[in-house]
Amino acid sequence: MDVLAAFSWAPDRDDPREVLVALSSKARSWNEVVAVDSALIERASTSERRVELLRRKAHVIEEQLKDAPARSGRT
Repeated sequence: MDVLAAFSWAPDRDDPREVLVALSSKARSWNEVVAVDSALIERASTSERRVELLRRKAHVIEEQLKDAPARSGRT
């Protein structure tokens, strides 16, 4: 199933993403969440919303993909 298609109908709603996060936590597969967050960032209508979404995406990458810069030695 194309997860991004769910967002084409209502990109400003968080419901589909919340379901995806719940499924990803059980499946231990977070790449779809990151892809959805990237698509939402591109569609953001304001800079404030874009920053909010970028932070949310960074949180998933750091916490779920375990790719925090401090942990991996990158700065």
